[in-house]
Amino acid sequence: MEKMETRNELQRCNGKCGMDNNKERRLLQLLFLSFGVLCVIQATLNLALRLTFEGNDSPHTKKLCGNNQLKPGNFNQNSCSELQERIIALNRDRSLLEKRNEELLNIIKSLEEEKKRQNGFISSYN
Repeated sequence: MEKMETRNELQRCNGKCGMDNNKERRLLQLLFLSFGVLCVIQATLNLALRLTFEGNDSPHTKKLCGNNQLKPGNFNQNSCSELQERIIALNRDRSLLEKRNEELLNIIKSLEEEKKRQNGFISSYN
């Protein structure tokens, strides 16, 4: 009896059920992939915003270096000054890297313009 029911279902489906199932599977895969990409973008933005808005007087530095919030043995004044020096050095390095990135982007732009001129020269020569 069960074989007859499955045969009837197959005849009713007429090959379309498998295609619908395949489309649904692809749609779900696309949905999960999109969700994963969204999570990666969100994590990247969280990190970028945290790094952008934290500076020398960030709440984390105050939390680590504030006298009322230190526990004995965890940090001392040298640790706080070392942390502040590292933050200053990181901010300096970030600005240097931003300048270097800008220089490299300018070089890329000039190379692309030169390539366009050469391509224009070659096409006008032909």
